[in-house]
Amino acid sequence: MNMAREGFATFLGGQLGWDASPPDSVGRQQSIARKRAGVYNFLQVPWNLEPLLLFGYMTCLDSFLQLVTFMPLRVLGALLSLLRGRRLSYAQSSDVLRALLIIVASVLLLEVDTSHTYHNVRNQATLKLYVIFNLLEVFDKLCSSFGQDILESLFETAHQPRRWKGGLVFDFVIALVYVVLHTMVLFYHAVALNIALNSHNNILITLLISNNFVELKGNVFKKCEREHLFQVACSDVVERFQLSVYLSIVLMQFIFVLKVEWTIDELSELGLSFGLILAAELFVDWIKHSFIIKFNRIQPSIYGTFVQILCADARRPSEALSPKSREMAARAAMADDGQMTSPGEFSTPVAGRMGFVPLPLLCLVVRVLGHDVAPRVYLGHPSGWLMCFLLWLSLCFVKVLTGITLLGFACAAGSEQQPPGKGKGEEISLDGSFSRFTLHEKPVEGKGAVSR
Repeated sequence: MNMAREGFATFLGGQLGWDASPPDSVGRQQSIARKRAGVYNFLQVPWNLEPLLLFGYMTCLDSFLQLVTFMPLRVLGALLSLLRGRRLSYAQSSDVLRALLIIVASVLLLEVDTSHTYHNVRNQATLKLYVIFNLLEVFDKLCSSFGQDILESLFETAHQPRRWKGGLVFDFVIALVYVVLHTMVLFYHAVALNIALNSHNNILITLLISNNFVELKGNVFKKCEREHLFQVACSDVVERFQLSVYLSIVLMQFIFVLKVEWTIDELSELGLSFGLILAAELFVDWIKHSFIIKFNRIQPSIYGTFVQILCADARRPSEALSPKSREMAARAAMADDGQMTSPGEFSTPVAGRMGFVPLPLLCLVVRVLGHDVAPRVYLGHPSGWLMCFLLWLSLCFVKVLTGITLLGFACAAGSEQQPPGKGKGEEISLDGSFSRFTLHEKPVEGKGAVSR
């Protein structure tokens, strides 16, 4: 149609919707199909994302409980081996070094004055607290990325022949400095959260919740590859687990330190604050991943591919992560008689791929229990020690139940995975270099991967 020759009546008819000229049906249908698929993918993200985050969260819990429950027994077995004159295996020497780091770091952190730190942070201006929140999150990520290398280097030094006598001591001092610094970062984060929850002014709790929305600006409005999406999801898993530990610490301080009278109003206010923080965390994660999926035209089923990668690490701990870590994990699974044993720490390679370092978090919990809870628990009577023993047995039961559930899920997911060359010809890449704090080189292949 030549628009230059059309009259005013035709123009007016077009404005009133009287123009019966058919649009480009093929192009229009393709455009609408793409938009409709984008909307449907946007709505399907929470249902596909939560299984990945739940599996990662339970893996972090299993890795954390491993240090609390069975590691003391393993350290005791390692000490008995030393008394018998036997050489420690890689796993035993690593457990002893972990225990030493936890004990020394916890003793040093017990000297930190909680009340002084609490009032020092509380007296800061609101704008300064906002900056502190962001700095703590940045330092936490930096410490996590650097801490894995430090701890692996320490464990490797303890097992290999040393070039000079002070090598193990030097690596241990570096690891101790890292654990103390990282624990202090987590400690200040927990103190800031405690201040926000204890403050009758809603400005601090609003500031804490609004700080979560900064993630939208940093991840949504830029190009995001599938490998980077996996790193974002791993970061969300670790943040959720750390947040649950922070809230547990705040709850313990409410019970043992503040000794608040549990009235209906107090319970409602505390429950509302906890609910707002958790709801904000869930909402921000859903919105963030939904827009990343929409803007980058990625299928939500990519999260199923990520779950398969983590499940493969849980099934094959001796083949997970980098070649160096594969060799280390293989030595850790070897007994003194040279026979390969069933891997008990299947959650360790999964937690390592997600960038979760449980040692500083455990030191924080030990510090809080030793400084705030233990002095208020009467241990002069056998009933006090019996209560502690029953609590430890309960944690052991939770650890075993969590481990069996995760390993069963991983094995079931492996049996459901189609072998390469079958089905639609799509296979899942299990490249060991694909982790949270490493640059990616090889793309992830699978049913969730979409060609651009």
